[in-house]
Amino acid sequence: MNLINEPKPDRLAIEHSTRTTSLAELSRIPVLWGRQITLTDLVNEWAARVVQHHADSQNDAAARDPWGLDDLEGSYFVRDQLHYEFLLHNLGRSPVLDSIDSLLITFTSVSTQPSLAKLAGAEEDAGWWWARIPTRGLVRQEYEGLQRGSV
Repeated sequence: MNLINEPKPDRLAIEHSTRTTSLAELSRIPVLWGRQITLTDLVNEWAARVVQHHADSQNDAAARDPWGLDDLEGSYFVRDQLHYEFLLHNLGRSPVLDSIDSLLITFTSVSTQPSLAKLAGAEEDAGWWWARIPTRGLVRQEYEGLQRGSV
């Protein structure tokens, strides 16, 4: 299955849906994404990545091995896949996914520079998350370095 060349469902449909999806319902939906996993696995992967980025943005980068900008790009591609799967299966909103996204918003800000999506080669109409960069930490430093041309 090649998701890149498949037509994409309306990206705005999920934001305006009144349907909500439980975590139990997600566990029954398989996702072909490199290996067979469920949508619950994909949600858990997104959650783990957001928690890791949050921790890295709060801690001293010298104290440990924080994730960098390329890791954030990978995380946003996971979120892209989640968005696509929710649209594909007409799942509407998920309180679990909403809470993970809310955490992301707490430690990131919208960049006024070229979006990470453009730098990563993501789709032109990329999701809102691609415009968000952590306000502190290694990812912010690397992103600002790219803007200055020093990375």
